[in-house]
Amino acid sequence: MKRLKNRTRMLVKLKPTFFTFKFELGIQKSKFIILSLITVLISFLTGFLPYYLNFQNLPWELFYFYSSSLMFFIFMLAFSSTFFFSGIICSEHKKKTGFTILPLLKRHELLIGKFFANYLLSVGVAAVQYISMVLYGFYFYGPPLLSTPILSFGLVMVYLLALNSIITFFSSFMPSATSVIIVVLSLFFFGFGIIQSLILSVNPYFEPLYSFYYLFNIIQESLNPLLLYNYQHRYFIDPEMNDVWWGFPTIEGALISLTIYFVVFFLLSYLIFKKKGI
Repeated sequence: MKRLKNRTRMLVKLKPTFFTFKFELGIQKSKFIILSLITVLISFLTGFLPYYLNFQNLPWELFYFYSSSLMFFIFMLAFSSTFFFSGIICSEHKKKTGFTILPLLKRHELLIGKFFANYLLSVGVAAVQYISMVLYGFYFYGPPLLSTPILSFGLVMVYLLALNSIITFFSSFMPSATSVIIVVLSLFFFGFGIIQSLILSVNPYFEPLYSFYYLFNIIQESLNPLLLYNYQHRYFIDPEMNDVWWGFPTIEGALISLTIYFVVFFLLSYLIFKKKGI
């Protein structure tokens, strides 16, 4: 009886978060459909049509086909995430939506519900890319080895948690969704690369686990069945130039870095959102 009461109390506490989650899914549904269609189109134009029409030679191994299919996927992840998350908090302040003026809805319930609704949609867009990639691979190469795409997709899910928490952080104090989109895309396309170059120029032996570009490399590399063997080749040291070329991180290193990103920036987002007046 006591367990039943505790379970009922828990469900009552989770109800506002679930309501927010469900409502946010409905609001963002059109964005998900548009981004999914764009993903299917890009995947078809870059991962199927050139090989089908013999404009491009088919990679000799399925891993290289998968890897080439994800070559521009990092940009799609950045665009889709910013469109889902750019207004996740700042829109609450700017538009004075019903969520922010409801006294019964607490800030953490609002933030968690909205965050994971948009996160689910961004994962859905990524799933569209992976499903298309596996289907095209099946057409050209026969039955695929599903373990590597599943591992890679799992890393994408963690990658999106970290990326989306950073976008949420910017949305917590910036004035509009447009400004968040501009800043985040500028940081993603230019900022991380510049920061990585500057740090490596000072200390080339410092592994760039802070860089989202570098962390994305393990998503591609995890498609390789020989990943664990390739760990010993994931960086190259040039003793003459006193330089290091970093190829990709270990799975463990990537997961730790991405988890730190997620926890730190999600907590910062919540603290700013909690203290900021409506």
